[in-house]
Amino acid sequence: MVTTNQFPLFRLLLFFSIIITGIPLLAQTGGQYLFSHLGTKDGLISNNILSVQQDPKGYIWLGSSAGLQRYDGKRFISFRHKANTPGTIFDGAVHVLQMDTKGRLWILFGGFRVGYMNTVDLSFHEVPLQVHPDILTRSKGGLFIDNDGNVMVVIVGHGVLIYNEEKKALIQDQQLFYLPPKWNVLYIWQDNLKNYWIGCDSGLVKFNTQRKSLSYRGNNIDNDPVIHAFSDLEKVIFAYVDKTQRFWITSWPITGLKIKSYDAGTGKTLVWQDIIGRSIQGRYYEMYSITELDDGSIWFAGLNLFAKLNTSKTGVEPIPANLPGEYSIRFDGVSRVFEDREKNIWVGTDKGLFRFNPAGQRFKAVALRQYGKDSIYTPDVTDILEMKDGTIVASTWGNGLFSFDKNFNPVKSSIAAQSLKDRSGMVWCLHQRSNGDVWRGDQGGLIFIYHPKTNTTEKIHSPVFGNSTIRQITEDKNGNLWFGTQRGDVIKWDALTNKFSLVHQYETIIPRMIVDKNGDVWVATEVNGVYRINTNNGSIIRHYNSKGSAGKRLRADHITDIVQYNDSMFIIAGNGLNIVNVKNDSIFHVTTDKGLTTNDIFNLLVDKHGYIWMATAFGIESYHPEKRKMSSYIASDGVHTTSFNTGAATLLPNGKIAIGTAHDILVFDPDQITIINYKVPEVQITGVSIMNRSVSVDSLMQQKTVKLHYNQNSIIIDLSTLTFQNTYPIYYMLEGLDKDWIQAGENNQAIYTYLPPGTYTFKTASKDENGKLGPATSIKFQVQAPFWKAWWFYSLLALIAGALFFSFDKQRMQRLKKEQEIRTAIAGNLHQDVSTALQNINVLSEIASIKADKQPEQSKEFIHQIQQKSRSMVIAMNDVLWSIDPKNDSMPKTIERLHEVAHAMQNRHAVTVEVQTDKNVSALNLSMKIRHELIIIYKLALMMLVEELGSKKTIVQFDYDKPLLHLRVLSAGIELPKTDTPASKHILEIKSRAAAINAKVHVQSDGKGTFLMLIIRV
Repeated sequence: MVTTNQFPLFRLLLFFSIIITGIPLLAQTGGQYLFSHLGTKDGLISNNILSVQQDPKGYIWLGSSAGLQRYDGKRFISFRHKANTPGTIFDGAVHVLQMDTKGRLWILFGGFRVGYMNTVDLSFHEVPLQVHPDILTRSKGGLFIDNDGNVMVVIVGHGVLIYNEEKKALIQDQQLFYLPPKWNVLYIWQDNLKNYWIGCDSGLVKFNTQRKSLSYRGNNIDNDPVIHAFSDLEKVIFAYVDKTQRFWITSWPITGLKIKSYDAGTGKTLVWQDIIGRSIQGRYYEMYSITELDDGSIWFAGLNLFAKLNTSKTGVEPIPANLPGEYSIRFDGVSRVFEDREKNIWVGTDKGLFRFNPAGQRFKAVALRQYGKDSIYTPDVTDILEMKDGTIVASTWGNGLFSFDKNFNPVKSSIAAQSLKDRSGMVWCLHQRSNGDVWRGDQGGLIFIYHPKTNTTEKIHSPVFGNSTIRQITEDKNGNLWFGTQRGDVIKWDALTNKFSLVHQYETIIPRMIVDKNGDVWVATEVNGVYRINTNNGSIIRHYNSKGSAGKRLRADHITDIVQYNDSMFIIAGNGLNIVNVKNDSIFHVTTDKGLTTNDIFNLLVDKHGYIWMATAFGIESYHPEKRKMSSYIASDGVHTTSFNTGAATLLPNGKIAIGTAHDILVFDPDQITIINYKVPEVQITGVSIMNRSVSVDSLMQQKTVKLHYNQNSIIIDLSTLTFQNTYPIYYMLEGLDKDWIQAGENNQAIYTYLPPGTYTFKTASKDENGKLGPATSIKFQVQAPFWKAWWFYSLLALIAGALFFSFDKQRMQRLKKEQEIRTAIAGNLHQDVSTALQNINVLSEIASIKADKQPEQSKEFIHQIQQKSRSMVIAMNDVLWSIDPKNDSMPKTIERLHEVAHAMQNRHAVTVEVQTDKNVSALNLSMKIRHELIIIYKLALMMLVEELGSKKTIVQFDYDKPLLHLRVLSAGIELPKTDTPASKHILEIKSRAAAINAKVHVQSDGKGTFLMLIIRV
């Protein structure tokens, strides 16, 4: 079992990748390192970081007390244990992470569980240990990987397990070295000669792999001086040889922690535990690791300890912890120090993960110290001047002058000393004339002139200044001085007459004045823009402000700085960059729309390569107008503040730039910072989410074409260059949709929603300083069309439509045929009825003719029957003709016909026939046959009740109660005869016709009345 409180050094391992750098570093003390921090608020699952590694692609892997995570510079991926899921990662703390030569990330979990992560497909593989489980729960140990890639697990008191690739297990059957009897291994390290240095409970052991020999206390076969130097140590828990051939060793016997080093060159041994203790002022500490970086620096980490070996190699420089400030480091314990391929140093602590880069922090913060004193002053730095003798003088608002040498070390100078005697602490500006005199403008309109030749200081308090603070001093080509004041006065000092004169009053602060190559004075104001003044007569040549036509006006009237770029171009800081071309009188603007991180600019300077350097509210930025190259620098580069003072920046003769801040001076060399012809990194696709569900990037990248369903058309692609110190712009394009490359936003994501069906190629790359794309990473997507948009579906629809059309047409023809058959049948019935009626009429006519002379009364009876037959035939013919007319093929026409019959019956017999129709009946669609038979039955019922039985009032109800259609006919007080009568014949015919359409007829009749109901199933 790995324990961090009793055996801390087994938590971490020391293995180094050797990368050589030639970048010189500015001298820095511990307090000048600027740290960036990642904590739980940023995505860590725990602030207690125990181990850090980087895989071959560049991802940072983190082991913490809560588990394993991967970081790409923007996002974390957490790997969680899933209960009852084969192949899932273990739960609990991750104590040790190590990359082997095959790119596998080996992990030592709490509970002495071991496995490795395939960093490509992110699969976890458990590795069994061939040892009894009870031993693991009671033991301490660690995970080690030698130079040949052998993976070893040390179990204190039970030997070493070595990973067997065939058995995929850690076994004891094979051994790479052996130990003296009863010596138990605690720590393993292999040097460049492949000798194993083994820390044991009884001391240090060297195993010579070439001679297969052991050297240890009392048996130094190789006669190794290291074995001899450390022969007194027991319980050795760390051993390592640095690049200077200094051997470091740590032991922890009962008497306490021992830290020693042996220098092979000098043969000297140093004891470090007390040196380290004194450097941290006697606080209790524990050593967890000693780490050597690629630049050869040695770092110590542990409980209450984070320190660096000093340049003399005889002491350590502790890094202050838990200081206030955004860029300080906070810890009670440092468990891991790791250097990545960019020279970033990752520091795992109990308060999160910190990162800094000494090689990358090329901006130096210079504290304000007086020569010979340790006190640090923190006033605003208002101006910086390098005198002709090489002394650099900084003016401050509150503590006067400070002097430095060219390396910004405090030096003794007369000008600074005399300023202290003058008690002129409120200094705003400095200027040295060609004769060597240094003029400085102070609060209250005071001028102090330091004369180097006589080593004296002269004080001037001219009434022309009106006690207004002197903010700026500049000199024209005639040697005259020009002053700008807090009140906005422009004052000239004539070198020939030694007199001051007021030239202009602008009634606003003047933060900067310069003299151009033609000798004109440019005056920047806080509310009135910029004035260009003729130094010979004081006239205003040009007034630049925010008014005027496009292309000839400034973006703002609040101006902070001016600098001349070349003979025709001036740069003005005012809500961005205003680039003024005095030859064609045009103004071009560079703002956040064109790449600036902010439009809030305090200072401008131009270096010898044509780069414009800006101190801004974001940090430091550079811009080359011709190359259109823009770069920005922040805290990770060493820019420790954004509180810059206007008018307080200067370009030193050696090319360095110094800028005054609210508390100190920021110094940097543009030549060391500006990278020319750099190679952009390859952009990696670090994550893909489809419909907000994360999918494996590795599995996608291995596919020739990623095929997506039509409902998987929303994609989010995470991008990263996997660089943590330098940032590069990321661009992407989806071929088939995007017409040009698109720059990724702050989150480095490409988001596509509702992609139409089609085939797309997603490409991503970064651009170099010339705008040329670097190597591209691509992945092909195919969003499949939904089945209803596929060609086969359209073909199927066409076939179905054709089949339906054919079917409908066939049904239509069948219906027409059937209707024609019905019409033919009706016509046939009509023909039969008409023929029968005509025959009866003919017979009755003959009989009536015979009876006319002899039996006139009987003849009249036959004539009456002839009339009845004729009328019935006409009515029948009318009904048939109405039924077969296509215009009447609807229920509304049928209902209308029922009402017509009722009205005719009422008019003919002077009776009441009331027809009541349900509104639902109108919506029915009945066949011609049913409609025809319905009308006939209806008429037969009325004829029976009205004509045969003499009903005075008949009520007809026509309603629909799904699925039955009811026709109810009621006559009160009318009873059907019991004998065979014409009414009986009507009843029989009604039932016969009802049966023809599968309908039912119910007839009830008594003394109260007669009720007939027709029921048709629709």
